Amino acid sequence: MTRTPARAGVGALTLAVAAVLGLGLSACDTVPAQAATVNGSDISRADLQRDLKALSENPTLYNLTGATNRSISGDAARSWLTQLITWELAEQIVAEHHLQPSSDAKAQVTEQLKSGPASVLPQDMKDEVMAGALAIDALSSTPPPSADELAKVYAADPASTGALCVSHILLKTEAEAEAVRTELAGGAAFADVAKARSTEPAAKTSGGALTSDDGNACIPFTTFVSQFDADFTAGAVAGKAGVPSEPVKSQFGWHVILNRPYDEISADLAKLANASAGELALGAALHTADVSVDPRYGRWSDTLGKVVSLG
Repeated sequence: MTRTPARAGVGALTLAVAAVLGLGLSACDTVPAQAATVNGSDISRADLQRDLKALSENPTLYNLTGATNRSISGDAARSWLTQLITWELAEQIVAEHHLQPSSDAKAQVTEQLKSGPASVLPQDMKDEVMAGALAIDALSSTPPPSADELAKVYAADPASTGALCVSHILLKTEAEAEAVRTELAGGAAFADVAKARSTEPAAKTSGGALTSDDGNACIPFTTFVSQFDADFTAGAVAGKAGVPSEPVKSQFGWHVILNRPYDEISADLAKLANASAGELALGAALHTADVSVDPRYGRWSDTLGKVVSLG
């Protein structure tokens, strides 16, 4: 499965303020009091307008935001609102677990906010960036879930673990995908069918399994949604553990996707959760949180963990 280029680091556990400032928000003077609500906490109209003003009125930021003549593109608007929602979720996780950022995190972010494009931002926006960056940093101390917790969550909704552990079979047509589903329903092993039928060259050795760069059978949700085709990701997120999906169409063709049975991936999922508990917690929150977005900006996609257009 070919990955698409990663978008700006919505889920990355970094202090990359410069990347954060690569996003923007569109102007609108007649919006409700809340641009979005995240698990009952509001992202206000006032904060949104403040951010817009700061981003659009500083020419040094135009090349980062796409702003021209006091306007910012709709895609940039949705990306910035996604960033604000992500920070809010990170802050909620940090508060729930009473986590603290690393000792030098505040000094690092403060220094970043003093120089470069960030230096022109108003202090209240700098405070917003600071709070978000420190929450992302503090996530690295998130306690990992137990094996029993992982098993229970995976059985109910694999993506709610904050990771996806999938295999897929890529076909040229929907009819071929349906034929593969019939073959699987008859008892054929998914890996064997992938090796024989999938048009993806790697399937001949991988059996259709998608793995991380280090070979782990599970990939963080945040990585998945930033690097894979959006339609494929939506199909994977919607799937049930151990059940081949209905045919899913992407830019690459038609897929039959399998969220692999838990006994196949339990060790790898536990390894990933122990190494990256904060990233998985954030990914799970992006998928499961109660998020509403004012339709002027778009809608929240819990399968992609971001604000998307209404179209």
